[in-house]
Amino acid sequence: MLPDLFSTCGPQEKRVFCALQKFGPVSKSQLLALTGLKLTTLSRFLRPLEELRLVVRPQFGESSGGRKPALYDVTDRDYYLLGVDISRTYMQIVLTDLKLRVRASRRFHMDGQSTPERTVRTIVETARELADQATTPGGRIVLAGVGAVGPMSRTDGVLLSPRYFQASGWKDVPLVSMLRQGLGCPVSLDNGANTAVLAEALYGIGRGVPRVVYVNCGVGIRTGTFLDGVLIRTSQNAEDVFGHMVVNADGRLCTCGKRGCLDCYATIRAVTSEFAECRARGEHSDLPADVTWESICAAARQGDALAASVLRHAATYLGIGLSNLINLLGPGLVILSGPLIRQSDLFYETAAGVAQKQVWAVQSGVKFHRGGSLEEDAIAVGGAALALEEAAEALPDSRVQAVQHSG
Repeated sequence: MLPDLFSTCGPQEKRVFCALQKFGPVSKSQLLALTGLKLTTLSRFLRPLEELRLVVRPQFGESSGGRKPALYDVTDRDYYLLGVDISRTYMQIVLTDLKLRVRASRRFHMDGQSTPERTVRTIVETARELADQATTPGGRIVLAGVGAVGPMSRTDGVLLSPRYFQASGWKDVPLVSMLRQGLGCPVSLDNGANTAVLAEALYGIGRGVPRVVYVNCGVGIRTGTFLDGVLIRTSQNAEDVFGHMVVNADGRLCTCGKRGCLDCYATIRAVTSEFAECRARGEHSDLPADVTWESICAAARQGDALAASVLRHAATYLGIGLSNLINLLGPGLVILSGPLIRQSDLFYETAAGVAQKQVWAVQSGVKFHRGGSLEEDAIAVGGAALALEEAAEALPDSRVQAVQHSG
């Protein structure tokens, strides 16, 4: 096991590091403004960070009449982060530097053979390959973070009972300890929607926006919320709470036992199920009843009326749910992502349009974004961001400061 990245650093050194990590390269005078420290104090806390080569002076700024000021930043060499996205249909693995810039990325299909043991083995082997290919000589992976399907126990590092994996064995999986043993570095865990919204709020399209909501539409509906610098977590860190908002009191029976949950209407499972029901009633389409959701999206793009109607119906329910969520939380930005959003313009545009029309007037300034700036890497990059935030002990109040300064 590698020593902790910040094992010799105190709270103030970590504070300086976090300021540089998010806003560097900056001059010493700019760093004084960011941290609120005195010059002698700042110099004292910079010294050990430079000795560890966590902080470097890679360039000079513009002169205001005298010598050009040295600009400080965190290193883009030597230290690397591993981010992992474990979803039901795929797994994404990224290698980033300390600025959360992706250096390498791999994507794998999750199928009936993707047991926890095989998945962990793939992560460990891929991490070694990426470290060999993409890091500088002597560089190493010092932290890893995972965004996974919940529910989970973050404190124990265990996936409890996630649903809809094709492979067996995804119950009470000690994921963190398995990965820590294989990777030889500290490992952090959160649900994937949480890591995605963290990445987009601190490093992506949500940078500078105080309230950001991230919704991923796929096999389930996964939601992460970053409000006023705080990552909001649910009971057992479940990410599908929004999916069980009731949008039709007399509607379909949900797997949770209630009727009319959003999960019954606006997911991949719901789309394929409704399409099959429509075909069974004799509604016309060039597609057979037992078709994949990808084929339904493709047919809708090519003018198949039934496929378009099914997608529009599902997206309308999503839009209704989103309007309720927006009225409750008051976000400035809602990022819609996931397979259904990526594959169907109609689904995205209908959902965002319905939400805009249904939202309470005082929330009418909310903006929507398709996919976020980090796109398919958001959950995995967020895993790396989570690992760094936790290692640096970046508390909620420091995140508030980061959001304010980035505006």
